[in-house]
Amino acid sequence: MGVSRIVLAQGLVDGSNRTFATGEPYVAGSVALIVNGLVFNQLTLGTFTELSPDAGTVLLAVAPTIGSVVQLLYTNRKVVPLPEVTRLAGVVDEPNAAVGVVRPPAPERLSGVVRAEAASGVVRTPSSDRLAGVVRVARVTGVIREKC
Repeated sequence: MGVSRIVLAQGLVDGSNRTFATGEPYVAGSVALIVNGLVFNQLTLGTFTELSPDAGTVLLAVAPTIGSVVQLLYTNRKVVPLPEVTRLAGVVDEPNAAVGVVRPPAPERLSGVVRAEAASGVVRTPSSDRLAGVVRVARVTGVIREKC
């Protein structure tokens, strides 16, 4: 799925131009028009028409007056890749300074070393297993799903 964006519409605001563009292809039906802070969407009948999602263009029913600010809110077609999954291994040095949750996928004992900077959180195991180690990072986010 793409990313929602708000951009200054590309097009001349001269009191007669009604065609504006996003600058990239968008998902059909995802456009909202913002003129001088007022938002119009597809449910606001008669305010604009999507001309070409492939070209990223819309046609306004009424040309905005000179000096108006015309923006478009839309979802682009760029696919956002999922982050790469890597194995986390390390030692937890300061469990009191950790914020978050680290869980193994089964009741196996969690062990390893965390060496990334900027990690914080709480380290927990799914059962009464004892967690041993040291956390030396300021912040860790995410879920560990692999036995270390």
